[in-house]
Amino acid sequence: MQSIDTPFVAVLKSAYKNHSTLPDRCSISLGIDVNQNDYSDVVEIVAIHGGLDDLLSRLADSHPTDRSHLDEFDRQFWTVMNEAAAFAWAVEQGFTGVSFTDDNATTDVTVLDGPMIEAKTVDVSPEERAIKSRMAEASDRGEIVSRITGHMRSPHPNLLKKFEDGLQDALEKLARQKGGELIVYFELAGGDWPISRRQAFEQIEVWASDATRRTGARIVVWKSDQWRNPFLDTAR
Repeated sequence: MQSIDTPFVAVLKSAYKNHSTLPDRCSISLGIDVNQNDYSDVVEIVAIHGGLDDLLSRLADSHPTDRSHLDEFDRQFWTVMNEAAAFAWAVEQGFTGVSFTDDNATTDVTVLDGPMIEAKTVDVSPEERAIKSRMAEASDRGEIVSRITGHMRSPHPNLLKKFEDGLQDALEKLARQKGGELIVYFELAGGDWPISRRQAFEQIEVWASDATRRTGARIVVWKSDQWRNPFLDTAR
């Protein structure tokens, strides 16, 4: 019996009607192939609160299907899904009138009589992505894949730079919208291996506290599938 599409896959098929042209390892193809359920709760909240058409438009723009596939398209796709998570998180926080903006040099999400919300994704380096891609391809061929190290290392300074750059970009967008309250909703999508997660989280927490003190922005950071329950929120 054919399984029913998850809400996430239903959105993929609506946004990418020509998905059959995409390569097998594309995020869209993989999601449809395994009937992925991740982000289904996000999609449902966005739909209930009137943001589905805007989400479909953002997804279609992020990942073209009428040209040769690029890894950058997949990254842009996941960036939009983090924007959708920011929308859903705002709803769960109790904000009213949550909606996507026109995304024309503005923050991603706005709420009625409340803060502007900018979604940012902190991802691994291009080098780490290339390594992971080669490992995935080797695994597809049935090869044994492993990475061994004697110790975990401290995060590279670029990790915090990515957070700071994201904050500064959000502040510039806020200024274009005549100021106000700002929430920067970061997804920590990964760190270059073999990073020490404990040290990374400690450094991020110190940076976030300082960032809020300097700018007044509320910093929220989530990882894995915990968009509802970020591990860091400077308002707590």
